[in-house]
Amino acid sequence: MVHHSLVRMRPRQVAALLGLLVPVAYSAHAVAADSFGAQGSVAISVEDVTGYYARSLKYWDQNNRTVELSRSNFSLALATGGVRLGMHYFLYRNLSVGGSLGFETGSGSNTYQDNPGTWTTDVPSENRFVLAPRIGYALMFTNDVGLWFRGGIGYERAKRRGGEAGNGYTRDSLAMASADILFVWSPITHLGLFVGPTGESSFVGRHFEHNPQNGDWSNDARLWRLGLTSGLLCYF
Repeated sequence: MVHHSLVRMRPRQVAALLGLLVPVAYSAHAVAADSFGAQGSVAISVEDVTGYYARSLKYWDQNNRTVELSRSNFSLALATGGVRLGMHYFLYRNLSVGGSLGFETGSGSNTYQDNPGTWTTDVPSENRFVLAPRIGYALMFTNDVGLWFRGGIGYERAKRRGGEAGNGYTRDSLAMASADILFVWSPITHLGLFVGPTGESSFVGRHFEHNPQNGDWSNDARLWRLGLTSGLLCYF
């Protein structure tokens, strides 16, 4: 024989149970809102603060000869002006949409000694603009530690005066695919650090030269950039 029993809760008992559950639910929501990657939160990032980067720009001149400009360096972007600012909105829990914006400018001179005197030549000035939209996913192990995977398609434009173009200028315009994997650590609520590998590669690009003496020309160009980057973020 099977016996069925019903447990009925009186209104006073229901009210008491709700009185216990509501604070717990509110506390859980408050904790989630204070963690990185919470739905509806916004993250402001200062990117490429420091890091080591390798970069190669390749283009084909008017005779279809390959020209490659490569460099690798340790960068302190806050000192050189190459920092990027980002804004990312978490549309769903851990899923972010946003991007970063960067502008870098540089100029200088080279001085060398050649008897009987010292000679100084200008280094071509360069301006670079970067727009990098990204979709990301924050895989958080705890409220304070996790990995932030990001990727997207963006645009880079660099302009250099002088150099091979004499008194003219060169300009590179490139559509870029980018991806990075960032280790995120938030030792203080709403503030965090991140570090990790990053990469960018163009899938289409154009190199243009304006030369007052020999005329203008343009041809295909490609760019890739790999590095280890770090930065700061604030989320709310």
